[in-house]
Amino acid sequence: MSVTTSIWPVLSQAGVYPVPAGDWFGLPGHAVFMVYSPLARRLVFVSPEGLDRLEASAYKKTVSPESGDDTLRQLIPATEPQKPVYDPGRLTKLSVIPNYDCNFSCSYCYAAGSHADQSRLPFSALRDMLNWFIDPQRLDSRDLFISFLGGGEPALAWNVVKAGIEYARNRSRAMGFRLGIGFTTNGSVLNQEMLEVLKANYLTPGVSFEVLEDVQNMQRGNYRLVRENIFRMLDCGLHPLIKPNITAANVSRLAEMVEHLSGYFPGVRQVKLQPVDDPRQLDTSEKLRKFYNDFIDNYFRARELGLKAGIDVYCINGLFTDDISGRFCEGEYCLVPDGRITVCHRVSWPGDPDFGGFCFGRLSANGKPSFDETAFSRLMHYDAYNREDCRNCFARWHCGGGCLAQASVYRPEMLDEVCRFTREITRQSLLRKVKSAADADILQFLVQQPGFRTSRVFSTATPAYQTNQ
Repeated sequence: MSVTTSIWPVLSQAGVYPVPAGDWFGLPGHAVFMVYSPLARRLVFVSPEGLDRLEASAYKKTVSPESGDDTLRQLIPATEPQKPVYDPGRLTKLSVIPNYDCNFSCSYCYAAGSHADQSRLPFSALRDMLNWFIDPQRLDSRDLFISFLGGGEPALAWNVVKAGIEYARNRSRAMGFRLGIGFTTNGSVLNQEMLEVLKANYLTPGVSFEVLEDVQNMQRGNYRLVRENIFRMLDCGLHPLIKPNITAANVSRLAEMVEHLSGYFPGVRQVKLQPVDDPRQLDTSEKLRKFYNDFIDNYFRARELGLKAGIDVYCINGLFTDDISGRFCEGEYCLVPDGRITVCHRVSWPGDPDFGGFCFGRLSANGKPSFDETAFSRLMHYDAYNREDCRNCFARWHCGGGCLAQASVYRPEMLDEVCRFTREITRQSLLRKVKSAADADILQFLVQQPGFRTSRVFSTATPAYQTNQ
């Protein structure tokens, strides 16, 4: 079934999307459909005959709004989401790139070209940005998030990072903001002062770490050094978020990674799996499709193992069904060492060929940022409202049209594979939600019976995963 066209146009126009699901019940894919309404947060299972009836009922409803059966009334959302007005002055996330240099040479690094650049973000510039960012007169929201990350390895610019963390924390308290602060590191540079600063300011450090020794040494290096520093974090009461980057080399070993963490790193509570975007290694549609298929096959098993071990194993794509959004992310201010501002930390080095297209502002001489509103509007309009490919896609209001940075990496035919992956992991996430909320055996028995047409309506509003970052 094509994503941009639908053979059930009336349902799709109403925001209700039929998705083949027979494989979930041991049947041919089109023997059972999951009819899903993302905005109503509900779905129902139907036979092909039941689906034709729903389409006919939806058509009647367009002619006579009071008509339509009860199932359809539960599925059709009351309202469409309102397209937001994007304002460059009202974002709530600030990413800080304090430096570009790095002491690692990771095989898949998207920022590898920047590592010879010795530029540093002056604290005076960071302080100016924080004064503007943490200002109750700037926006109504009182929830903000700041992240210190690469670029390079931010711990190599610790003086700026430390000063920024402490200044932001103090200012947020004085101004009445709830502030989350993130710090992502390769885990190789650590001392007692760093641990104390992180703990005193309530940070959960994110550590890019491949967990398995052979994989870490092949893709990043320095396994034992990073392992010992993770132990030091745990010993002082910090609970680092482990961020393994998933490549073709370790995609089949996700369950092994969870078992290793459970056995050797007690105290680790969260693991964020990050499938890499690497057009050098995954350079054909066939390779990318196989990688994503392998990831899905292994991800949910690793997730279940994590739950049993008290470890929250997740990936961003697996969280999509918990939220409704018209855009993949809300955008951010990404402040780079020379004072310019991009919309994404993944495109943060002036030597990157996409940098000019992602840049929309800079710190001015008066200490306040100035923005190119035309550039900002162009960047933010990569969303589910404007992408024609999203028009009839059931994952539309979950992925929000996809990641702009990812779109800058892959060719159109490769992005088709990214969308296919997004649809499949979203489909399986939804099916697992229903399985956990229903008596799976009874449901399976029901849909396999001769004459089956429609199940009851299920809610998908229950969160699939519990995460805090």
